[in-house]
Amino acid sequence: MKIPVKDKLRVIQLSIILAVLLSSLFISWMMLSQHARNSGRNLINISMHHIAGEIRQNDQTLYTLRLESDAQSIAKARAFSFMIQQDPSLIHNEQKLEEIRRLLDVDELHVSDKEGILTGSTIHRYIGYNYASDPQSKPFLLAIYYKDFKLAQQPMPKGIEKGAMFQYTGVARLDEPGIVQIGYKPERLYRALAAADIRKVADGYRIRQTGTIIVTDLDGKVLSSTDGRFIGRNVTSFGFSEKAFRGPEGSFVENIGGRKSLYIYKIYGDYTVIGSLGLDELYQRRNQSMLVQVVANLFVFSLMALFLTKK
Repeated sequence: MKIPVKDKLRVIQLSIILAVLLSSLFISWMMLSQHARNSGRNLINISMHHIAGEIRQNDQTLYTLRLESDAQSIAKARAFSFMIQQDPSLIHNEQKLEEIRRLLDVDELHVSDKEGILTGSTIHRYIGYNYASDPQSKPFLLAIYYKDFKLAQQPMPKGIEKGAMFQYTGVARLDEPGIVQIGYKPERLYRALAAADIRKVADGYRIRQTGTIIVTDLDGKVLSSTDGRFIGRNVTSFGFSEKAFRGPEGSFVENIGGRKSLYIYKIYGDYTVIGSLGLDELYQRRNQSMLVQVVANLFVFSLMALFLTKK
């Protein structure tokens, strides 16, 4: 039985309409997908740049504060050395040393002879200590040979009493070869360090609802993360493969913790910042738009089919 020509024409017309509608859906899908990826990447990159900016600002603040603190401590040590030059006998006068300690607003005062042996101190039990006996105090031995020597060490546990964080600053004696040293608790620096603790940088920071931030050092050690997990461990603890991060920057899609996400990473100075956004959230608006378009196209196709059938 032959199909009437009119029916064939209707089928052809409906096929053309369907092809047009499907093509429009495909083009919309591609364009909306590309827009979603670009928007997601921009959002992640902006968040990563913000975190990197905070890290740089913290580092700069701490660096400036450290320079200021070191300059003040060196000035105090030189003032103490000048006092000794004026009156070398005060080295063995505990009362005088205590008065000078309070005047300089420090916690400890120490003086060594040309052998690097502590001969005067505000802490009596330290007398007789050999500067060469500990890696922390050994660098100060150069003060015996160089009159212009000055050193403000990084805060670290005391060589004699492990566990107590101190900062030591030393200069050369002016009256004879030896070491003049002050020790103090850098409380202002500690407060700044606590405020600028890198562990707080990404803590609680989210990109939309599902996005996260991870900060690592260049060896992959986690320094900060959105949920605070795995700090101190390698980034592979999250589930990343060791091959995921290659080069100074890149991106990839990975299923971590049961959620498939877009990950972007970039090296900023001494840190690697990793940003992510779940694919379900990344494509949420695209999916909603496509659902509306599918319903609208079905409605249009149904109307056209009804119109052609009645005609």
